[in-house]
Amino acid sequence: MTLSEISDAAGNGEEDVVRSLLRERSPQNFIEVAFYAAARSGRLEVMRMLRDKGISVQGISNALCEAAAESQVEAVQELLRMGTLEYVRSDALELAVAKGHVDVVRALMPYCDPWASTCRALECAARLGDTAVMNAFVEAFGERAIEYWERGIAAGYGVSER
Repeated sequence: MTLSEISDAAGNGEEDVVRSLLRERSPQNFIEVAFYAAARSGRLEVMRMLRDKGISVQGISNALCEAAAESQVEAVQELLRMGTLEYVRSDALELAVAKGHVDVVRALMPYCDPWASTCRALECAARLGDTAVMNAFVEAFGERAIEYWERGIAAGYGVSER
């Protein structure tokens, strides 16, 4: 078994194939690579099965970034329920903002503090000028987000429609 084989099977949602491959050999890196592939592809059943094989909180958190980058809203929600690290949730939010994945941004917002010094999601939204993403921040955080947005416009950041 190779990392590529288990990654492909997990990404395709082939739970039985993943189980079979893990019976052959199941070092932690194989489990985590398969978990990341399942998260990227939104394969919730494979994610759950692999979690039960022993994924660390760091591994779950890393998968959150993978799912956020690929706009896998249901996978993001499932990973948040599994438990993730705070600083990685901010990274996932920033990835979703940068890619314009508004539904993922909305899913992550209740779990992130966009005002924390380590979170650059609002800055990224203002810099990119993505009105759809910024509107999601305004819906969630009201006047404070509007002020941030206006400061970004005053600083010369562009505004785009997505």
